[in-house]
Amino acid sequence: MSIKLLFHCFAIASGIIAGACALLSTNNKVLLFVVFSIIAAVFEVAIPFLKRASSDIPKPTYSLTLLPSNYALGIEIHGVKWEADFKEYIFNFRNESTDKDLEDLRIELEMPGGVVIYAIESQEGCEDISFSQQFSQGGIADRKSHTIRKTFDYYVNNLKINLVRLFPKGNFSIRLIIKYLHTDIKGLFSLKGRYES
Repeated sequence: MSIKLLFHCFAIASGIIAGACALLSTNNKVLLFVVFSIIAAVFEVAIPFLKRASSDIPKPTYSLTLLPSNYALGIEIHGVKWEADFKEYIFNFRNESTDKDLEDLRIELEMPGGVVIYAIESQEGCEDISFSQQFSQGGIADRKSHTIRKTFDYYVNNLKINLVRLFPKGNFSIRLIIKYLHTDIKGLFSLKGRYES
């Protein structure tokens, strides 16, 4: 039962009691009638000022969109030289709740390829957004001398996004460039967080 309906029931009950008091034959009937009439009026007048308690769980929405990226080979895009196996994505995340914060939010993306770069495209209603990712460098070694003769960047496919708080209707977008693997590997997504009930 909602609080507004409960207040309305109290107002009706107090009104009925006030009416019954008017029929009493005691000397205090006027005083009792006034008291219960005031109680009924207070409950009824208070109803419009009650804020409906929200019982909904925050509903985060998110999407990962592959962007058209017909860039020329070697052109610099967001600080990296474009390669033939690069693909560009945008990751959008939004707290659809109108009155609940998402707190201690931990998002983990596993992309279908190595994350070359990531950058915040836009953010609104975010508190302390941060990223964690391990970049590695591999190499080709000479067997005889046991020295590395050529190095290359190795991009991991995992990206973790952490937020202290995402306010109601808060949102952010992250642009990613992925070194795409031509296999059947699918991306994975995990989300952890909490909210005040």
